[in-house]
Amino acid sequence: MDDFEHDMEDTDSDSGGSWTTTFADLMSLLLTFFVLLLSFAQMDVIKFRDALGSLKNAFGYVIEQQGRFEARSTTLVEYEHVKKDSLLKDPVKTYIKQGRNEHAIVTRPVFVQTPKTRANEAARGRNKEILKRIREAIEKHNLSEMVEIEDTGREVFVRVKGQLLFNPGSASLKKDAYPLLGSIISIMEEFPYNMRIEGHTDDTPIKSASFPSNWELSTARAISALRYIMASGRITPGRIGAAGYADTRPVASNDDEKGRQRNRRVEFVFYMNKDV
Repeated sequence: MDDFEHDMEDTDSDSGGSWTTTFADLMSLLLTFFVLLLSFAQMDVIKFRDALGSLKNAFGYVIEQQGRFEARSTTLVEYEHVKKDSLLKDPVKTYIKQGRNEHAIVTRPVFVQTPKTRANEAARGRNKEILKRIREAIEKHNLSEMVEIEDTGREVFVRVKGQLLFNPGSASLKKDAYPLLGSIISIMEEFPYNMRIEGHTDDTPIKSASFPSNWELSTARAISALRYIMASGRITPGRIGAAGYADTRPVASNDDEKGRQRNRRVEFVFYMNKDV
C-alpha cells in the first residue's frame, strides 16, 4: 500500500510539471503574437523616417510638412497615392499614425524638375547671351522675315530660309548671305559653342546632273555654308560640321507654298559639347 501511494505521488508530480511547461510556452507565444500586433498597430515615427531615408534614393524623395509625409517621385508627373475600394466611388487616402493622431499622405499631380529638365533650364540660362547676339544680328541686317530662332535648352537653332542663301536648285551661296554668315562667324568667335549646319528641302523631287535627289542638294547647301565659314580662317575645324536631311524633317506642311518655303532652309545649330 505504501508502494502504491508512492507511485501515485510520482505520477502527479510528473503530470503537474509537464502541464506547467506547456502552459508557459503557450503564454510566451501569445505574448509574442500580441507584441507583433501592437507593433503593426502603432508606427514609430523615428523608425518611419529612417525607413524613408533608406528608400528615397531608390524611389525619389519624401518630405514632411507639419507632421504630413509626402512622397515625391523623380518622374515628371506625380499621382495621388490612393487605395481603391470597389464599394466606394471616391478613393480612400492612405493614412499614417503618429501616436494617437493620423496623418494622410496627400500627393496631388504636380510637375517636378527631373535632372534632365534642370539641365535644360541651366542651359537656357546660359543661352541668353548668345540669343541676344543672334537677335542683334538679325535686326542689324533686317532679316526678321528670313530667320527664325528656337532655344531648346540643349541647342539654339537659327533657321534661315533657303531663298536668302541660294537660288532654286542651286548650292552656290548668294551674296545676300554674306552679312548673316559674317555675323555667325563673329558669334562663334565670341562664344564657346560648337555648330552643326543642316540643309533641308521641301518634298518637291529634284533630279539634275549635279543633284540626283534632295539628299545631295540639302547636303551640298550645308557644305557650301560650312566652306564659307571655314574660309574665314577664324573658326577651328573641330567646332563645326555639316549634314543634309532632304525633306525628312519638315517644320511646316508641304501642302502649300508658304509651308514649302519654310521647309527649304539651312539651320545653324549652336550647342555645347557637354550637352550632346
